[in-house]
Parts: sequence; C-alpha cells; structure tokens
Amino acid sequence: DGKLLCVGTSEGQVKIFDIATKTMLRILKGHTTATHRCEFTADNIHVASFSDDKSVGVWDLATETRLDTLNFHTDYVRCGVTATGSSDLVVSGSYDQTVAVWDRRTKEEPVVKITHGAPVEDVMLLPGDSLLVTAGGSYIKVWDITAGGRMLTSL
Repeated sequence: DGKLLCVGTSEGQVKIFDIATKTMLRILKGHTTATHRCEFTADNIHVASFSDDKSVGVWDLATETRLDTLNFHTDYVRCGVTATGSSDLVVSGSYDQTVAVWDRRTKEEPVVKITHGAPVEDVMLLPGDSLLVTAGGSYIKVWDITAGGRMLTSL
C-alpha cells in the first residue's frame, strides 16, 4: 500500500520501515548471509526475502516470525518477486542458473522449475502473473508459467 518499506541487509536481516515517520518498525532475522531482495506479498501482511544462503523466506509482519523456508537452489538467490494476484505465489532466481516458481500452499518443492542458462540476475512477473521474464548473462527470456514454464522467446 506504499506506507511501508522493506530492505534486505548484508547481515541477512530484513528491516521494515514506516515511510511517513522514517521509523524502523521490525527486524526480521533468520537468513545466515546477505539478503539482496525482499518484497511484500499481495496481502501486504507478509514479506518474501531472497538470500545468499540459497533460501527464500516468507515472514509474518505482525509476529516477526518466519512462516516458510523455501529451499531448492544450490547457489545464491539474488532476485525474486511476489505475484500481484496471489499472496501464495513467489518466484526466485539464482546464480545456479535456475528459476523456481513456488506455491506456498505446496511448499516442499517448486511448482515450476526453469533453467535460464546463465546466472539469474532478475525476474519479473508480467501483469496477470502468467508470464515470467528472466534476465541473466546476455539473455532475457519470457516464459509461460501456466504452461509449465514453456519458453516463449529469448532476446
């Protein structure tokens, strides 16, 4: 809703700030190394964090507790995004050259696994949350995640 800001730290924390008052409200602790990306979920009551400890965390803001730890990647998780249409959909990208699409309701493993072909530097869901853009190396690729992660184009 634009009233809060989440920031990852080199110590593996996620800090939550009130933008209007410039006050730190929460410190979410649990990652063991740097957290390079974090983002609020669609319901604005959870935060997803993406860390060099190779994991994705999903946090409850009210209790400051880690609700989910999503493990799949074998190298740094440097990017990620949450869906705008569902608080349960999270996408992570890693230097292991893979992208994982997670449904938090079935969190044991990703519902879609994509091999980008180079270390993944950024991921983005397009409006509607069914098309995914990945960037890494000298490639930008577009994937249809509703079709199981079928690549549509590579630029």
